[in-house]
Amino acid sequence: MKNFLVSTALPFATCIALAVPAFSQSGPNDEWNGKPRVFAVNALTPHVTSMPYTTVKEAVVGDRHASEWYQSLSGKWKFYHVDKPAQRNNDFYKDNYDVSGWDEIPVPSSWQL
Repeated sequence: MKNFLVSTALPFATCIALAVPAFSQSGPNDEWNGKPRVFAVNALTPHVTSMPYTTVKEAVVGDRHASEWYQSLSGKWKFYHVDKPAQRNNDFYKDNYDVSGWDEIPVPSSWQL
């Protein structure tokens, strides 16, 4: 029994010891390198979704779509995919940036599809 535990535990411990450094190495701009630990770049910290209402009566009803502060982001959005971060244009947010050649995707949806 003792030999079985040693022969089983030793290869397992070796695999773990070799795998940890592979997952712990990261560098700048790793958001697109398939690193599962990078899941948000320039994102807000998680928070509770709340909706402001004009009156207490509206708040008690709780219909967020009826609030004057509600704004849906659903619709058609411009979308442009690049293979590498170096290919992206950092001026895309400017008012005069030409996005006429970009695709449109429905939101909400999965851009990967």
